[in-house]
Amino acid sequence: MSQEVVESKDSESLGHGYRAFLDVELLEDVAIGFSTTHGYQFNSNFYAGAGVSYVTHIGGSSPYVLTDFRFDNIVPGKNTPFMNVRFSLNKDFFVVRPTLGYRFNHLNLGLGYWFGNNGDNFFSFSVGIDLGGRKK
Repeated sequence: MSQEVVESKDSESLGHGYRAFLDVELLEDVAIGFSTTHGYQFNSNFYAGAGVSYVTHIGGSSPYVLTDFRFDNIVPGKNTPFMNVRFSLNKDFFVVRPTLGYRFNHLNLGLGYWFGNNGDNFFSFSVGIDLGGRKK
């Protein structure tokens, strides 16, 4: 008699549904941002999480808290387009940050836009990696 053991890779090593992102973002006004978000992959298409970002530019720097909502796996597979929207807050500055991009396995490339409540708006380019399981 033999018994076959089947391991599921849905959760990988970080826990079932847990997913995290580490990103570097370049803004058009020669600013650079670093962010990390951590959250839950609810199904193969929808992720929600929260995190922090830090933006540095000539003349200063700013920390932000943020929420992240992501829709990916538009074309099933490791390589697929994605859309996400981040809502960021720093004191009185609120930013809505939609991004369209493409995921190459765990590498994410995106083009986005920062809509600031004070009229400061910026184009952005982001490069990041994602960690954790993506549900199938």
